[in-house]
Amino acid sequence: MDSSREFRPNFIPVTPIQGITTQGLNANAPLYSQQTSGYYASLPESIWFKQLQVQDYMLYSKLNFHLSRDVTLHELAWYRHGHRVHYRINNYIPGNNANSEYYNPTSDTYGDKLYFDWQLPMNLLKAGGSWIYQQYTTPYAGYNTLLGTSPSFPTQYNSDVLYNNYLTGFIQDTIRPFSGFKITPGIAAVQYQTQMYNNGNQVFANHPAGAQNQTLINSAADTISGIEPSVGVRFAPVKWSSIYASYAQSYQNPTDNNFGAYNSHGGGIDFNSLKPVKSTDYEVGAKFLVHNWMMLHNFMFNINYYYDHLANETIATYLSNIAQTKFASANAVVNGVNIAIADNPSGNWHLFANLALNHSYYTSYTPQGGGTTLYGANVSYSPDFTMSAGIDYRYYYHGFLFSPQFVDQYTSSQYLFNNVTGAPSHQKQPGYNVSNIILGVKTTRLNQYLPTLKDVKLSVGIYNLFGAQYNPIEYITSGGYFGGNSAGAILADPGAPRQYFLTMGAKF
Repeated sequence: MDSSREFRPNFIPVTPIQGITTQGLNANAPLYSQQTSGYYASLPESIWFKQLQVQDYMLYSKLNFHLSRDVTLHELAWYRHGHRVHYRINNYIPGNNANSEYYNPTSDTYGDKLYFDWQLPMNLLKAGGSWIYQQYTTPYAGYNTLLGTSPSFPTQYNSDVLYNNYLTGFIQDTIRPFSGFKITPGIAAVQYQTQMYNNGNQVFANHPAGAQNQTLINSAADTISGIEPSVGVRFAPVKWSSIYASYAQSYQNPTDNNFGAYNSHGGGIDFNSLKPVKSTDYEVGAKFLVHNWMMLHNFMFNINYYYDHLANETIATYLSNIAQTKFASANAVVNGVNIAIADNPSGNWHLFANLALNHSYYTSYTPQGGGTTLYGANVSYSPDFTMSAGIDYRYYYHGFLFSPQFVDQYTSSQYLFNNVTGAPSHQKQPGYNVSNIILGVKTTRLNQYLPTLKDVKLSVGIYNLFGAQYNPIEYITSGGYFGGNSAGAILADPGAPRQYFLTMGAKF
């Protein structure tokens, strides 16, 4: 079980915009932006307030049962319930007849995966399947108590119910014809069954005249099937090195928006053109492991190249509210190089670094309504370079294991998305670097006081150690949040400043 509650500030303009102030649109107040009102400035709660509460419950059971010396049954069954409450007040633009939102979706998901593995002289054969069933309900109410409306008597509303049934069957064989070599072919059959019901008028039968159901699409259903082949090869000619390669096709069910949920444009769904997102992935790489050689101890070096082609993507752009949504169709290529390095220069020290070079671009991107198709446009929020590196130290003293760690993370510049055009832009947001320091302490000294206790862990640390000011996300607004002449401006969600944390856990 987990439970959380958070308060979210609105986005903040990177640079000042005339009329966009800290007290609302065209108010007699300072301009609202990182440059004028402060990098981490937020609006007063009377102008903007948003609270999210999330609760999840999961129950699962795992079984591994040996039917014979060579055949094993594996079974995983699970159930998850999720509940979210989204409560927001937006008084930034005067005269808003739906200045408040109450959105409380729930989901119930059941899953089961069952497969057998059969150990043969040169093969490990696996075969089985999985089933996932989900019911997702999304009641939403927009209202203004000063105008006599409420969550049970809203001026804007929707309540969509989606039923998803996902079925998978697979067979996979790991073949080892000789020492140091294995090949793993496999094939899976998948089917996605989706039903979307527009129940807004039934759930919100009590509403004022002129109230708007923000889902205008009629109830819809579709079934999509596909075959997913894959093959992997690994060759280790020597004990300290191996090369590997893989190929795989996979599919993802279209999102709930594609079936009409929250879609206020009316009309039906063209199921002839609605397809699952198809991923065709290629990878090739090499791995090296040196146990002891000069300064290297348990040294690991891994490098791989990946090329992933995505087809039939449907990309949603949300404008001033969920009643105004654009859909673009796209095909894309994601490719690059990953490098991982690690070493233990002594028994107490551990060093590591991970680097990723990435080039992601759309082979085609067509905005909603058949606008001008873009070719070769960069995928937004896909940095060309990321890096993380760190150093750990472990020290045992009188029943306590101390493990300080320092980690540095860098993300290069990224292209922004433009909500005005509903397409990726040529503008970039700056790169940023964040450093963290953590001290972990683990002990079994308390076990004598609680017989069932196995160990206790304590972690204290500082995130963003050097207080870097950075924006992990920026985008070009269409003007929905702030109105006025804000369309075309860049809004940001700033990264957290220096944070101090303490966590404690016990294992029984």
